[in-house]
Amino acid sequence: MRDKEGNYLTFKEYMKRWGEGIEGVTPAQKLNSQLIGTTISLIGILLGLVVSALNIKQLWWVAIILFGAFINTYIQWISFRQQIRVFKNIEKELNQRR
Repeated sequence: MRDKEGNYLTFKEYMKRWGEGIEGVTPAQKLNSQLIGTTISLIGILLGLVVSALNIKQLWWVAIILFGAFINTYIQWISFRQQIRVFKNIEKELNQRR
């Protein structure tokens, strides 16, 4: 493994730098990542529901599970969007006060 300058890193050095990078993630960055992951999950659940609907005789039970998962994941997606909006409003307020 190499760093940005092309120097070789040992596994231990790489893991140390990776850990420092993870610790430096801001709450806003974390929320954005969670929102992207949740969006991908919603797309997958919706596609699964479509496939289940096309084979409803055999996959009715999968459709029920996916429908419940869709509701939970959609509520989580809304929550992440609201939290991001709050962070942006806080940043905007702080920037106006400077």
